[in-house]
Amino acid sequence: MSEKPPPVLANARVLEYAVLDESVTYSGHSSLFVGNINEGLKELGPVPCLAIAQDLRTGEIMLLHCDEEWDVLGRGGGYDSTAKAKTSAERAYHGVSSCWMDAKISHEEALKFRDEMWAEQRCSFCDKIPPDFNKMIERNNVRICDLCIAEFQKILAEEPPSDE
Repeated sequence: MSEKPPPVLANARVLEYAVLDESVTYSGHSSLFVGNINEGLKELGPVPCLAIAQDLRTGEIMLLHCDEEWDVLGRGGGYDSTAKAKTSAERAYHGVSSCWMDAKISHEEALKFRDEMWAEQRCSFCDKIPPDFNKMIERNNVRICDLCIAEFQKILAEEPPSDE
């Protein structure tokens, strides 16, 4: 198990994290449901690691429920502060308040880590990385994102200038 999470999880800067030990007891309900429409939703259940993180685009504070390797299994969000996220975590995981650790990751360090993580998957035209677009096409080591495709489509759809 990796004790400390990476600086960025789910495109969010890790602010604090907790590796749950024997002093923490799961309440039996997390009120966090995962799944999809086709397979249905189910309550996530207990996890070994939690992280409080701040979305790098929106600034939203969220509570991330992770496995031992810090893979995000589910997330709750919309908190105005880390204190409110901790209160929510404490309802599901009694005793977690004594496990929180400061991640000591600055906003700049998180952005640098995120950029390095996605460096090989940047759009060749706008230089955006996958968290900033939805889809990408890659051919012969050239990548184009859906945002650039939409922009080019708009340019091509414009009426050509008249010869008059």
